[in-house]
Amino acid sequence: MGAITLSNSLALGVDLGGTKILGLIVDQQGKIHGEQSLPTPIGSADFLLDALSTVVKKLTQQCAEEKLGTILGLGVGAPGPLNPKDGLIYTMPNLPGMENYPLAKELTQRTGLETRLENDANAALLGEVYFGAAKGHSDAVMLTLGTGVGGAVFAAGQMVHGDRGSAGELGHITVEWDSPRRCGCGRLGCLETVASGTAVSAILKESTLQGESGRDFLDLLVAKDPGANKILDRVVQGLSRACSCFINTLNPKSIVIGGGFGSALFEYLHRPLSEALKKQCFEIAYRDLQIHPAKLGNLAGAMGAASPFLSIA
Repeated sequence: MGAITLSNSLALGVDLGGTKILGLIVDQQGKIHGEQSLPTPIGSADFLLDALSTVVKKLTQQCAEEKLGTILGLGVGAPGPLNPKDGLIYTMPNLPGMENYPLAKELTQRTGLETRLENDANAALLGEVYFGAAKGHSDAVMLTLGTGVGGAVFAAGQMVHGDRGSAGELGHITVEWDSPRRCGCGRLGCLETVASGTAVSAILKESTLQGESGRDFLDLLVAKDPGANKILDRVVQGLSRACSCFINTLNPKSIVIGGGFGSALFEYLHRPLSEALKKQCFEIAYRDLQIHPAKLGNLAGAMGAASPFLSIA
């Protein structure tokens, strides 16, 4: 077998989302050579496996027909909780039958490709580390602000999974100790209850301001509304309390902020967040820190899922 060269090394990356399955053909430079998608099915594990296999089959056929190169493997980014070491889904929201499901093993049997499973937030950070905002950084943290707050940690050139694969739940760092707002996890005062798009919408509805959505909040910030700025202060306070914990603990080179809400809000929170962190962090840990908006958008998860195969080629 001939050596695999940079020009013909490819991997398939799949982002298993709540509404859509997105599959990509990715090379070592992060160039996308093909894309396939299907709606995420509901009903059973078999339906899901059929849909995933269909997306992979179409991408594999394209590689063969267009002679794109050698597929080194298949990576799948999926919502947790899951165990990437065993390729096991512990459970999947809104899809019965996925309890303790060996997704990686099943896909390998269906597709003939070595399959690796990764948490979706971790996959997004891998995409940003190898191809995006944190490219080349061996220590990085990502926060995704959307419906909830996701998190991921990349340290010393490795994704941090933890003993049971649940590391990186940064949205559940407690940031408001007297908060009456209960998180989806059942606890009070999580970062997710302050900095997610869902939380900000709820806070906005409880205020005297006109608006009830994250989009309305952003419009109020554009208009320099004083009440919206007070809500932004609360968001920044929560983020700075959480970020200072992992800056002082992990000393990352970069923090990447993504998610639909986080990306839209970045230009408003970057300066006040930087100023707050400068006061709250050890100087040596903060000194060279870079805070970036996510670069890859909705492609990050699938690109990151593919990246472990490409990075070791």
